[in-house]
Amino acid sequence: MIRAYIDDTGAEHFVGFGGFAGRADFWDSLETAWLENNRVHCISEFHAKEYPELVADYSALVLKFPLHLVGNTIDRAAYAEYAPRKKRNPFGTNAFAASASACAARIFEWLQSYPDEDCAFIVDCTKEYASSITDCINWEADHVARNPLLSLTTLTETNKSQFPMRQVADLGANLTAKHTAARHYGLRGEKDLSEQFFTSHHWLGIVHTSSECINKMADVATDPHWSDEF
Repeated sequence: MIRAYIDDTGAEHFVGFGGFAGRADFWDSLETAWLENNRVHCISEFHAKEYPELVADYSALVLKFPLHLVGNTIDRAAYAEYAPRKKRNPFGTNAFAASASACAARIFEWLQSYPDEDCAFIVDCTKEYASSITDCINWEADHVARNPLLSLTTLTETNKSQFPMRQVADLGANLTAKHTAARHYGLRGEKDLSEQFFTSHHWLGIVHTSSECINKMADVATDPHWSDEF
């Protein structure tokens, strides 16, 4: 079985999701090592924003296990411009649901090559977006040749403690944000550690929907004002 953990992220110019996917037994092995690392650093939980000096250390730890980094981000201003248009796919629901479902779509696409693997999906997000994210991920699962979605859990204050590996999703979200900031906005280039996952083949991709392509991603063909573009 595959487990995927994703967490929301964002900055001034973009919002998105990032995380990791991999086999359940690798997650179990990482959990033991991760919690020991927390003990070594004398912290109860790792949060990248709270402990930025530890991001490289925890990234190196994850790289010891065959988990794959995945992320998706969307330009805030461009999405705000096109979001009011009539849409026919999940992209138009809201920016967070669009990013989460794009991560799911990439994972489901990857799993088409592994017909014996199903996926338990865990999403750390604000309560406001939990319902729309659930709907959009289920939509993506229903629109691939083989639906690999075994379960979908959105984390709340009540159940978060049952999923300590949400801390790894926090790391993935941070790596996604730094990659987008560096590659697409020319910011904080020295802090982009995602290349390590790419070169180590622990990579499903970090995709950014920019202002140049957002109208096509949004499937605005049903709006007459934009029909000439299609």
